[in-house]
Amino acid sequence: DEIGELAHSFDLMTNFLVTRNKEFAEQATNLETILNSIADGVIVLDNRARVVNTNAAARKILEETLEVKPDQLANYRLLYGKPELRQILAADTGADAVSFELGDQVFSVLSAPVVDQQQRDLGRVVVLRNITRESEADSVKDSFITSVSHELRTPLTSIKGYINLLLMLGKDNLTAQQSHLIRIADQNTDRLIEHINRIIEITELQAGNLKLNPQKISLLEVLQDTAARWQERFEHKELAFDCSLPDSDPLLIKGDAPRLNWALDNLLQNAVYYTPMGGKICLQAYKTHSQIHIELADTGIGIDQKDQRYLFTRFFRIDREPPYDIRGMGLGLFVVRSLIELHHGSVWMESELDKGSCFGFALPLLMEEPL
Repeated sequence: DEIGELAHSFDLMTNFLVTRNKEFAEQATNLETILNSIADGVIVLDNRARVVNTNAAARKILEETLEVKPDQLANYRLLYGKPELRQILAADTGADAVSFELGDQVFSVLSAPVVDQQQRDLGRVVVLRNITRESEADSVKDSFITSVSHELRTPLTSIKGYINLLLMLGKDNLTAQQSHLIRIADQNTDRLIEHINRIIEITELQAGNLKLNPQKISLLEVLQDTAARWQERFEHKELAFDCSLPDSDPLLIKGDAPRLNWALDNLLQNAVYYTPMGGKICLQAYKTHSQIHIELADTGIGIDQKDQRYLFTRFFRIDREPPYDIRGMGLGLFVVRSLIELHHGSVWMESELDKGSCFGFALPLLMEEPL
């Protein structure tokens, strides 16, 4: 009868719901087990920035470093009332992890949005990794490099002085060949001193300790001097060089000219290295209402899309085929970005494989105070 059929249907629906609920519970348990097996801390936020899930590692980190107990994780005001935790939960790191200190520990934080199939915002997942030991090792390494570099620089300065003295006192007694060899030694000593100074500066830059000497300078003069220094390199490789700079505007900024030269040298070095003989390099500068934009474009081999996101990070090198498999530390573009950001500027790049690249940066104009 109809009542019997209806009862049977209800039984089927009940059994189906029980089965589905059991499956959902098993999936939730499996997910919880997977999360808790991850050594890194995982914090899941909803689209209102509230903590909705954590794994065991995250709960341990928060309790040990900030004294946040597991039963307090739902307390929005308590969590966001702690400045260190507020920074971490609000961080939008993109592809690059950011370091934060929690108590006496250092953590690498990676944050990414969570979206559904319709690209609707569901929240954010934050991953915490304890890098205290790595950070301490980096600090020891940097101290060692700085110490050794300073120890090397002292005797080199003496050698440089003796070479100059030899050139001065022996100018009437040395043969042309002897003078030539001593001048080569003098030039190579200068190069070695410059390399050591760069090592010290890079170490300070990595540690965030590099100090600028900002002054009122003409960026136009910096660009002109840099272009003149590289002219011989362009000619040696038969590269056409197009320099488009303002005729009369000095492009005044508050900056450290030697550091900006360093950044420009790194960009030009890459452009020359990776542009085939007979190619072209273009340098241009233009102003907006509050910034000066510098762009360096080349007709070189370009950069694959998958590598572009890592270009300005430390020690990143792209695997190249000869003759472009140039040895180096992978610090050039990291130095560029760091120096420009120290000047309160920003960097960017565009590139297409086998067609060329364009690297640019913007610096704030020096705003003259009205009389």
